[in-house]
Amino acid sequence: MSVANQALVQDLFTYELYRVPQGVGSGFIWDRKGHIVSNFHVVYQAEAIQVILHDGTSYPAEVVGVDPAHDIAVLRIKAPEKALNPILVGSSAILQVGQAALAIGNPFGLDSSLSVGVISALGRSIDSMSGRSIHDVIQTDAAINPGNSGDRCSIRQGA
Repeated sequence: MSVANQALVQDLFTYELYRVPQGVGSGFIWDRKGHIVSNFHVVYQAEAIQVILHDGTSYPAEVVGVDPAHDIAVLRIKAPEKALNPILVGSSAILQVGQAALAIGNPFGLDSSLSVGVISALGRSIDSMSGRSIHDVIQTDAAINPGNSGDRCSIRQGA
């Protein structure tokens, strides 16, 4: 799914306000109540957020909560329950270096992309937008480009 961040800008001549795209990323459906998990940097400074599901339907989203230190955002959309297919949650505790990794997202604002790679390392650390370290990050060589943020990464067992 795609998460579009829009900002308000004012025309210098007419003083009219317009919504313009500010960024795009991805996310995944957490539950049938319409909760969406994405990244904080995807929704940062948004005046409006749109979530576009894989069937092309678009819903305005509200921010339920953010954790900038861990680069996580939780959104909510009001969509029919039948349109909400939650992700199956796995366990990172059983991952091993060398397993296949699939990254699904929206690189460069293009929808429904799949990148394939392997788990290169476990237990890495990176810095969040707030400068705080995020620990126990999974490193993969699957191509992750601008717009893939918030995507889900699937690990195939036995690969």
